[in-house]
Amino acid sequence: MLVRLHSLLGLVLLSLISGSISESTRSERIFDQLRLMRACAHRALHEPLENTTGMCDWAFDGWACWEPTAVGATARAPCTTLLPGPHHTAGAATYRCVADGTWDEGGANYVGCTSAADIDPELEVLQWIVREIGDFIPWEMGSSRGENILWEEKISDFKMCLADVILKPFPYRADNGSYCPRTWDGWSCWDDTPAGSTSYAPCPRFVAGFASHRMAHKVCNPDGTWFRHPTTKHVWSNYTACVDTLDLEFRNVVNFLYVGGYFLSLVALLISLFIFFYFRSLRCRRITIHKNLFSSFIMNNLCWILWYIYVIAQSQVIEENPIWCQVLHVLTQYFLVCNYLWMFCEGLYLHTLLVMAFITEEKILKWFLMIGWGFPLFPIIGYAVARGMDTELSKMCW
Repeated sequence: MLVRLHSLLGLVLLSLISGSISESTRSERIFDQLRLMRACAHRALHEPLENTTGMCDWAFDGWACWEPTAVGATARAPCTTLLPGPHHTAGAATYRCVADGTWDEGGANYVGCTSAADIDPELEVLQWIVREIGDFIPWEMGSSRGENILWEEKISDFKMCLADVILKPFPYRADNGSYCPRTWDGWSCWDDTPAGSTSYAPCPRFVAGFASHRMAHKVCNPDGTWFRHPTTKHVWSNYTACVDTLDLEFRNVVNFLYVGGYFLSLVALLISLFIFFYFRSLRCRRITIHKNLFSSFIMNNLCWILWYIYVIAQSQVIEENPIWCQVLHVLTQYFLVCNYLWMFCEGLYLHTLLVMAFITEEKILKWFLMIGWGFPLFPIIGYAVARGMDTELSKMCW
């Protein structure tokens, strides 16, 4: 009897472990498929067909991204390792573009890639996930801000959310009650929640300034919809309890020290600039270069003061990502580059005095003005355009 009991417990434990591994494997596959789907949509957006007549357009079938193909032709795509069963990475899948300019209704042929009988890509599941929570999925492999360890933790939490909540079967509601649907808000995972109740989730560990031992909450309205913020009208989760007040106070003190330091520097620079302009004996080419250097420092300090007061100290500004905030960021970077180039001009001027003593100072000053104020425009404009064109890099005030 005892042996049978041990055997039964072993079978139950084995089934639970295998089920957990299966769900984990499925969530990993779904996540990789979502990335492929995103990459295919990105290619279709940036490589559109100029003339769709006689062509099948871009398509994603859950396993591969199919490029535009002429009517009657057969497209080929390399085999993906995501396919179930024994797969042949050296082979290729095929997809035929039929006469009416649409892809074959029978789907792509993956016989050359896998011997598995069932290769359902769960395309409807992928489309549902993108439709419901596409804006909050961590698409990128790494953080644009260099916080890769925290970003990897966010990806790990999202995969757990897929396995434990998003991909689990929808339960049968015997009472036909109203429920708020399961979701991922970019920070936490929220399960199906009965209408008129509140769901709780641990505060995310990957958000700086949050205490992970505390709980965030999300309100499900009586009509079965998630609560929306009265100002933004967006679905909103309440993370105010997650804020580590001691850490917040420390960061506020640090911000105050930054602003104080920049302000003292600004006052000293303004006094110095006033002296340069007031005394006639100081009016020469060398002092003119000093004036430009100090002016670049003044503008840069002013931008940083505005940044720490109106952006860093106002967390909602970073979340709302207004245009003025992005412009302030670009101006700050511009004047920062100007600082370094005017310091370069200071050194270059001393070099010309020693090496090329007979060069006209009026002529060299024009070059310095172009280097100090003009040259930084080129990298900064390129930087602004590149970030502005990428929606993933244009968030959180850049």
